Amino acid sequence: MYGHYQQARATLQNQAIPKLNRPSFAIDAMLGTISKKLRMFGFDCLYYNTIPDDDLVLVAKKQNRIIITKDERLAINAIQHDIITIKLQTRTEK
Repeated sequence: MYGHYQQARATLQNQAIPKLNRPSFAIDAMLGTISKKLRMFGFDCLYYNTIPDDDLVLVAKKQNRIIITKDERLAINAIQHDIITIKLQTRTEK
């Protein structure tokens, strides 16, 4: 009666469970709290409290990361380098 169930269960246990593709982020220096919150949810976040914008863009491009920023110039620079960018426009830090 449960033979098919046990066979299906054994088959599933022997298969590798695919990992979900989760995005990786490069967080602008002014958004440390957002970086901490994303890390608590298990996201890969690169955050330096002092990093020049150009260096952040280079790292994000090289590591295929999404940039999160409030800085208009950084967002424009990142977009010009074909980097996916999330530009925060309101005070969402806290």
